[in-house]
Amino acid sequence: MTGIIALLPQNMAKKGFRFVLVDETDHCKDCRLRKVCIENLEVERSYKVDEVRKKSFRCPVYGEMRVCKVSPVIEFFLTIPKNDAIDGVTMRYSGPRCYELTCPNFDMCNPIGLKAGDEIKIVKVSKLENPCKLGLDLAKCLIYLLI
Repeated sequence: MTGIIALLPQNMAKKGFRFVLVDETDHCKDCRLRKVCIENLEVERSYKVDEVRKKSFRCPVYGEMRVCKVSPVIEFFLTIPKNDAIDGVTMRYSGPRCYELTCPNFDMCNPIGLKAGDEIKIVKVSKLENPCKLGLDLAKCLIYLLI
C-alpha cells in the first residue's frame, strides 16, 4: 500500500505514532496547505506515521508542521459475539455495542478508527481474558479493516 502525505504537528511527527483525525478547525477551511495537510485523511480514521520528512511548514493554529507519509491502521482487536467469531469470515462492523467505560474490554468493544459499516475480516479468534460486564458471550478477534 502506498503512503498518504499529510502535515502533522512537530510533537506527533514520529515514526510509528498513531493518531485519529477528529475534525478540522475553522482556520483550516481557507488554508493554502489544507489539501496536503488534511484533505488526504478521513475523519475518525486511525493512521500511523511511516516516515517523517525534513520539510516543514508553519501553521497558525498548531505551529511547526512536518511533512509525513502515513498509512491507515488496518489491524485491530475487536470483541465479537462468540457464535459469529469465525476465522476468515468477512463482515460489516456494526459499531460500538457497549458504553461501560470501566470495563477492561472497553477498547476492544469500541475500537478507535473503525466505523459502522466498515468491511472487516476476522484473522484470528481467541478467548476473551476478562468477562463482559453485560454478561455477553464474546470472543477476542484480531481483524483487518478491508479498505
